[in-house]
Amino acid sequence: MSSGETVNGVPLNEGLVAAWEAEAEAGYDVSALKRRGRGRPGRGAEPAEVVALRLTADELAALDARAAREHRSRSELIREAMFVARRLGVPTASIDPADASAHFGWLGAFIGHNNPASNTLTRERMKWTPTGPTLLQDLSNGHWFKD
Repeated sequence: MSSGETVNGVPLNEGLVAAWEAEAEAGYDVSALKRRGRGRPGRGAEPAEVVALRLTADELAALDARAAREHRSRSELIREAMFVARRLGVPTASIDPADASAHFGWLGAFIGHNNPASNTLTRERMKWTPTGPTLLQDLSNGHWFKD
């Protein structure tokens, strides 16, 4: 099994799957599972729905590269982008890279390229460790946008 998937940073492998299978076949104490708080934490009062998102190979590679750089999940990054777009009143739409210049004008020349950025050099050279809220937390505080 070499899917590249990980669970809590551990590569998914046949041994891990076999251990889960043995655990399931032995049976679960449902009350203990509820007590242990297994599963992902809720994101609100209502259950969240998992949805499929179609991305090109390049879009997915860029998303994965950013997620790896920032030690974040794909979902976190997508939710952050949707939040910022919603708060700014920016409609989201997929635009073919070949059409970026026509759509965005001079800015399209930059948007159509993969320009990965990182604060790694700043962290290393300035011996800087960011503190405070994340971008999404800061934007959620409400003082950046007019309601």
